[in-house]
Amino acid sequence: MKASGAKDMEAAKAAAISFLRQRLSESGMSHTQLAKKADCERSHISEMLSGRVERFSLARINRVLAVFGASIRVSYRLVSDDRRNVTALGSTQSPR
Repeated sequence: MKASGAKDMEAAKAAAISFLRQRLSESGMSHTQLAKKADCERSHISEMLSGRVERFSLARINRVLAVFGASIRVSYRLVSDDRRNVTALGSTQSPR
């Protein structure tokens, strides 16, 4: 069974792929054109769009999303058991 965080990441990646399919269709851009703009292989675009996202890092998916002005953002925070201290540890997102 996968941890909640892993399930959340898979759901975010699935939503990102759905977004990419829609935007790619609307734009009329080919897989080759998208790959060039995202600086990745055309075969990677095809794999992503077919739903095989587990092999791709968040950074790679974000690089493709950035072509359409989007990204997946992840935040982490540490919460102590006694709930007195809540500290933001940081967040990750792709550079623009």
